[in-house]
Parts: sequence; C-alpha cells; structure tokens
Amino acid sequence: MIEVKNLYTILSGKVIHKNIHLKAEKGKTTVIIGRSGCGKSVFLKVMTRLLNPYSGQIFFEKKDIAFLKEKDLIPVRLKIGFVFQGAALFDSMNIYDNVGFALKRIQKMSDKEVEKKTDELLEWVGLRGVGNAYPAELSGGMRKRVGIARAIANEPELVVFDEPTTGLDPIMTDVVDNLINKLKQEKNMTSIVVTHDLKSAYKTADSIYMMEAGSIMGQGTPEEFKNSRDERIQQFINGKAEGPIKV
Repeated sequence: MIEVKNLYTILSGKVIHKNIHLKAEKGKTTVIIGRSGCGKSVFLKVMTRLLNPYSGQIFFEKKDIAFLKEKDLIPVRLKIGFVFQGAALFDSMNIYDNVGFALKRIQKMSDKEVEKKTDELLEWVGLRGVGNAYPAELSGGMRKRVGIARAIANEPELVVFDEPTTGLDPIMTDVVDNLINKLKQEKNMTSIVVTHDLKSAYKTADSIYMMEAGSIMGQGTPEEFKNSRDERIQQFINGKAEGPIKV
C-alpha cells in the first residue's frame, strides 16, 4: 500500500528525517513508535503529502507521489482517511455534519443518504444517537471515535492515525485500539498508526517501526520488539532515561 524509500525532510533549514525506509502492507496495521519530538507526526504529514519531502520516494499503490503536483494528488488523497490527534472536528457543526462532510462534498449524497450512512458509521464506532450533538458536548473519547467515523466515511483504502489514544483513560484507549483492529478485520483497511503507547502498539500492530531523531532504528513484529536485544529498543520499552538513545 505504502512504501517509503530514502526519505529526507528538511523544514526551516532543520533536518527532520534522515534516509527513512518504511513499508506498510495492504490490509495490515503498521505502527510507528518513538519518543515525543522524534519526527513521527511530521512523517505522517510528509508521507501523505500534507508536507513536502526534501528528497526520496513515497510509493502509494506503486506510484511515486513524493513530488506530484497538488492537482495530481487529489485522487490519492481521496483514498486516505486521517484521524488527527485532537480529532480536529468542526466545532460549529453537529456530529451528523462532521461525519457526513465528505459524503456531501465529495460523493454528492443527498441529505437522506448522508443521514443513513452517518447513522451506520456512528453505530459502528459505538456512538448511536449522538448525531445531533456538537463536539463540545462530547467527551474526548467520544470525539476521537467521531473522528474515526469521519475518516472512514469515504471508504478510504488507507487510514492514518496520529496519536489516537493520547489523553484517553485506559478503558477508552482499549475501545480505540479495538476499533483499529476492527478496521482490519471487518473492512480490510490498511492502517498506519503513530503512537508512544506501547500497550496499544502491541495490541494493534502487525509490524512496528521505531523512530528516533528522525531515523528508523528498529523494525519487526510486536513479539520481535518485546524480545529484542538491542539496548536502544529496550531502553525505550522499559522507560529508562539514562542518557539519550544513540542512533
């Protein structure tokens, strides 16, 4: 689904990513872990071309999109759903209008069709009956689930999650993790998840990449990460702050 090769990102004269290689297989969940500030969230924006890379290749369904012009990116972006860290809902719109945003503007569905589809999506994420509420009336976990419903409304092939469990309690974290797994199991969607929550990573990932200082320093299955003898990986897993992790 996505393959990144030799990616470098430079923003305001600062090197953010160095020679990144990453592959996300179709129908699987790829998780990127790492400490805050290591470049994970910026990587998602570069990978989906919300930001431009400095050099390298970004293959989406075998087509290099790294330096496509904006007009040529439109059909690519229609295949990607983005779940933002803070959900990024439109405060002035109720939940029906938030979830149905793409259905009205892209698929040109009628109001009746949008309402039916939105009801189905909200029920799928466990939020039946909240369509007339506004984001400010919902808890953080509910807003996050609305964000997921909105991200999959257009039936994308790839869903990208930026820190989906940040700020959530353990129970709601588990609910969100279960939804990520449901996307794979019931909808066969490919997911890429950025997180520093190891428990969530182990529960949802088919493959894990670890980023530090803008570079990939480890890759493997959850079991391989747990059993890794790399002291840098173990330092992160065990939460030891004995000096910086050496790349």
